[in-house]
Amino acid sequence: MSTAEVIEWQAPEYTFYPKTMNWYWGVGIITIVLALMALFAMNFLLVVLIAVAGFAVMMYGERQPDVVKFAVTHRGVRFHTRLYPYDQLKSFWIIETAHHRKLIVESDRAVLPHIVLPLADHVNAENLRKHLIHFLPEVRQEESLADLLSDYLGF
Repeated sequence: MSTAEVIEWQAPEYTFYPKTMNWYWGVGIITIVLALMALFAMNFLLVVLIAVAGFAVMMYGERQPDVVKFAVTHRGVRFHTRLYPYDQLKSFWIIETAHHRKLIVESDRAVLPHIVLPLADHVNAENLRKHLIHFLPEVRQEESLADLLSDYLGF
Protein backbone atom coordinates (compact mmCIF):
# COMPACT_ATOMS: atom_id res chain seq x y z
CA MET A 1 0.00 0.00 0.00
CA SER A 2 1.44 3.32 -1.06
CA THR A 3 1.12 6.42 1.10
CA ALA A 4 0.31 8.31 -2.12
CA GLU A 5 -2.92 6.32 -2.48
CA VAL A 6 -6.20 8.19 -2.29
CA ILE A 7 -9.20 6.51 -0.70
CA GLU A 8 -12.41 8.21 -1.80
CA TRP A 9 -16.07 7.53 -1.20
CA GLN A 10 -19.47 9.17 -1.11
CA ALA A 11 -21.97 8.80 1.69
CA PRO A 12 -24.89 10.68 3.21
CA GLU A 13 -23.61 13.33 5.61
CA TYR A 14 -25.62 11.66 8.38
CA THR A 15 -28.00 8.75 8.83
CA PHE A 16 -31.58 9.80 8.15
CA TYR A 17 -34.21 8.29 10.43
CA PRO A 18 -37.81 8.64 9.17
CA LYS A 19 -39.95 10.36 11.78
CA THR A 20 -43.31 9.07 12.93
CA MET A 21 -46.22 11.28 13.88
CA ASN A 22 -45.45 10.42 17.54
CA TRP A 23 -42.01 12.02 17.14
CA TYR A 24 -43.64 15.29 16.03
CA TRP A 25 -46.18 15.10 18.83
CA GLY A 26 -43.33 14.59 21.31
CA VAL A 27 -41.40 17.60 20.03
CA GLY A 28 -44.58 19.69 20.06
CA ILE A 29 -45.53 18.71 23.61
CA ILE A 30 -42.02 19.35 24.92
CA THR A 31 -41.98 22.73 23.16
CA ILE A 32 -45.35 23.71 24.63
CA VAL A 33 -44.39 22.62 28.17
CA LEU A 34 -41.09 24.53 28.03
CA ALA A 35 -42.83 27.60 26.58
CA LEU A 36 -45.48 27.50 29.34
CA MET A 37 -42.75 27.28 31.99
CA ALA A 38 -41.04 30.31 30.48
CA LEU A 39 -44.39 32.11 30.29
CA PHE A 40 -45.09 31.46 33.98
CA ALA A 41 -41.62 32.88 34.71
CA MET A 42 -42.66 35.96 32.69
CA ASN A 43 -39.72 35.48 30.35
CA PHE A 44 -41.35 36.37 27.04
CA LEU A 45 -38.13 36.36 25.04
CA LEU A 46 -37.48 32.79 26.17
CA VAL A 47 -41.02 31.83 25.09
CA VAL A 48 -40.27 33.11 21.59
CA LEU A 49 -36.88 31.37 21.51
CA ILE A 50 -38.41 28.06 22.62
CA ALA A 51 -41.15 28.31 19.98
CA VAL A 52 -38.61 29.06 17.24
CA ALA A 53 -36.34 26.24 18.47
CA GLY A 54 -39.23 23.75 18.48
CA PHE A 55 -40.17 24.73 14.94
CA ALA A 56 -36.52 24.47 13.83
CA VAL A 57 -36.18 20.98 15.35
CA MET A 58 -39.27 19.83 13.46
CA MET A 59 -37.99 21.29 10.19
CA TYR A 60 -34.50 19.84 10.69
CA GLY A 61 -36.03 16.44 11.48
CA GLU A 62 -37.45 16.28 7.94
CA ARG A 63 -34.27 17.42 6.20
CA GLN A 64 -32.79 14.76 3.94
CA PRO A 65 -29.00 14.42 4.15
CA ASP A 66 -26.83 15.54 1.27
CA VAL A 67 -24.50 13.01 -0.31
CA VAL A 68 -20.99 14.21 0.48
CA LYS A 69 -17.62 13.27 -0.99
CA PHE A 70 -14.98 12.09 1.47
CA ALA A 71 -11.32 11.32 0.86
CA VAL A 72 -8.22 10.26 2.74
CA THR A 73 -5.09 11.34 0.87
CA HIS A 74 -1.38 11.81 1.48
CA ARG A 75 -2.16 15.46 2.41
CA GLY A 76 -4.99 14.91 4.89
CA VAL A 77 -8.63 14.04 5.35
CA ARG A 78 -11.19 15.75 3.12
CA PHE A 79 -14.82 16.23 4.11
CA HIS A 80 -16.78 17.69 1.16
CA THR A 81 -14.57 20.62 0.10
CA ARG A 82 -12.69 21.11 3.38
CA LEU A 83 -9.25 19.53 3.78
CA TYR A 84 -7.98 18.76 7.27
CA PRO A 85 -4.18 18.49 6.91
CA TYR A 86 -2.46 15.81 8.99
CA ASP A 87 -0.49 18.43 10.94
CA GLN A 88 -3.84 19.66 12.34
CA LEU A 89 -4.97 16.14 13.29
CA LYS A 90 -3.99 14.15 16.36
CA SER A 91 -5.31 10.60 15.88
CA PHE A 92 -7.94 8.41 14.26
CA TRP A 93 -10.22 5.50 15.12
CA ILE A 94 -12.55 3.38 12.97
CA ILE A 95 -15.83 2.25 14.51
CA GLU A 96 -17.65 -0.69 12.96
CA THR A 97 -20.92 -1.83 14.49
CA ALA A 98 -23.97 -3.59 13.15
CA HIS A 99 -25.66 -0.22 12.61
CA HIS A 100 -22.91 1.99 11.22
CA ARG A 101 -19.28 2.36 10.19
CA LYS A 102 -17.49 5.61 10.96
CA LEU A 103 -14.04 7.12 10.84
CA ILE A 104 -13.44 9.43 13.79
CA VAL A 105 -10.52 11.81 13.46
CA GLU A 106 -9.39 13.94 16.39
CA SER A 107 -8.28 17.42 15.39
CA ASP A 108 -6.41 20.10 17.30
CA ARG A 109 -9.49 22.35 17.37
CA ALA A 110 -10.59 23.43 20.86
CA VAL A 111 -14.29 23.33 19.97
CA LEU A 112 -15.70 20.15 18.41
CA PRO A 113 -12.36 18.36 18.02
CA HIS A 114 -13.86 15.13 16.65
CA ILE A 115 -14.53 14.90 12.93
CA VAL A 116 -16.88 12.02 12.16
CA LEU A 117 -16.95 10.63 8.63
CA PRO A 118 -19.50 7.92 7.76
CA LEU A 119 -17.93 5.11 5.74
CA ALA A 120 -19.58 3.77 2.59
CA ASP A 121 -20.11 0.01 2.36
CA HIS A 122 -17.43 -0.43 -0.30
CA VAL A 123 -14.67 1.22 1.79
CA ASN A 124 -12.32 -1.43 3.14
CA ALA A 125 -11.74 -0.43 6.77
CA GLU A 126 -8.47 -2.36 7.00
CA ASN A 127 -7.03 -0.62 3.92
CA LEU A 128 -8.14 2.72 5.33
CA ARG A 129 -6.46 1.90 8.65
CA LYS A 130 -3.22 0.84 6.93
CA HIS A 131 -3.20 4.11 5.02
CA LEU A 132 -3.91 6.37 7.99
CA ILE A 133 -1.40 4.66 10.29
CA HIS A 134 1.38 6.19 8.16
CA PHE A 135 0.23 9.67 9.15
CA LEU A 136 -1.63 9.46 12.47
CA PRO A 137 -1.59 7.31 15.59
CA GLU A 138 -4.53 4.98 16.06
CA VAL A 139 -6.15 5.91 19.38
CA ARG A 140 -9.43 4.44 20.61
CA GLN A 141 -12.13 7.09 20.59
CA GLU A 142 -15.78 6.98 21.46
CA GLU A 143 -18.59 8.79 19.74
CA SER A 144 -19.39 12.08 21.45
CA LEU A 145 -22.43 12.48 23.65
CA ALA A 146 -23.91 14.80 21.02
CA ASP A 147 -23.56 12.08 18.33
CA LEU A 148 -25.09 9.42 20.57
CA LEU A 149 -27.92 11.73 21.61
CA SER A 150 -28.72 12.74 18.04
CA ASP A 151 -28.82 9.08 16.99
CA TYR A 152 -31.11 8.28 19.91
CA LEU A 153 -33.43 11.17 19.10
CA GLY A 154 -33.57 10.20 15.44
CA PHE A 155 -31.39 12.88 13.88
